[in-house]
Amino acid sequence: MSDNSHYIYVSVTYDDDYSEKKYFYKTDNENIKVGDKVLVDRNGNEAYGTIVEVNVYDAESIPYPMEKTKEIIKIIDYDYDEHKKIEEYQDLIINNMFGRISIKRLMKLNSPKNGEDGWELFYYPRFNTFFYKLDKNTYKLAEYKENLITDEMFSIIEKESIKVKQKSFKRSTKSDSYIRAVTFCQENMIPYHDDTDFLEFRKEKEMFYKDDIESVSAEPKNFNSIEDIKQYLKNEYVSAYWKTPDPSYFIDNGKIIHYAGWIEYDMRVFNIIDFLEKNGYVDRKYYDRKNYPQFFDENWYSYDYENLDFGRASYMLLRIFNIERICEGTVNSMAASGTLLKLVERVEYLKENKLNE
Repeated sequence: MSDNSHYIYVSVTYDDDYSEKKYFYKTDNENIKVGDKVLVDRNGNEAYGTIVEVNVYDAESIPYPMEKTKEIIKIIDYDYDEHKKIEEYQDLIINNMFGRISIKRLMKLNSPKNGEDGWELFYYPRFNTFFYKLDKNTYKLAEYKENLITDEMFSIIEKESIKVKQKSFKRSTKSDSYIRAVTFCQENMIPYHDDTDFLEFRKEKEMFYKDDIESVSAEPKNFNSIEDIKQYLKNEYVSAYWKTPDPSYFIDNGKIIHYAGWIEYDMRVFNIIDFLEKNGYVDRKYYDRKNYPQFFDENWYSYDYENLDFGRASYMLLRIFNIERICEGTVNSMAASGTLLKLVERVEYLKENKLNE
């Protein structure tokens, strides 16, 4: 703000945005000029940019509301190019030299958005790094704007690199890309982490992980009686545990992001509700949250289970096997604490005494 009625607005392009779109910022630094390198706030994160326009406006002609326009954090007064180069090297080290190959990342690299159809993709094991070969003597480090490695260096490391099998993008599908990514890692004995969504590529995963699937114990046997269930809950149930992928993190823009993980269950516990429902111990018509609006605010462990009516007992048993309760560990908590056994015993009593009619 140069005085009480005039305001300095600058247009900034972000250095990592290839579109060179301009964004407004404000400042009270009257010495700021076109070409200055600046540090700015971009959606809550710091970003480097370049001043491309400087304009002074009065209150009636400002191009963007004052209250919505962010201030320039600071002008970069050091050797910007050298500093940026150092940051790029640090980012290269953090993102590429640790952990396993991300299947999602490899699929992304092996796509038309990251390389023209015809570029060759290589993997350099020593640095856990991918790069493209554009033609005989031209290379590009995957996902990096700056030329951190010279073509002469690339020609050396290419000799120890592994070429990633590709397919014409015109005839490629996501399934093809997934298969190529996993096959590449498995054939070259490269550690990788399959971080695709659990429900994606199910048929392909069955093919790749067939041995793992077959090594898991057979489908949990069904219960034949209510006594089987009670015996299981009293003496056989194995408490669930929290499991995370290996490695338990990935690196995004220089930041370590940890996976949330999931609960690994004794799968036979999920056959309980099927048996109870099929044999009339619970009734799904009571599975209506409107009947019990306080349910989520109540302490399940303080209930008088010996006096629960059939509707309430049915609702509770059906509700704890809801996907939300499973994911948050409620099934395990109630099974391990003996609470689930109390509910089973209650619905058994209600049915035997015909109190569920």
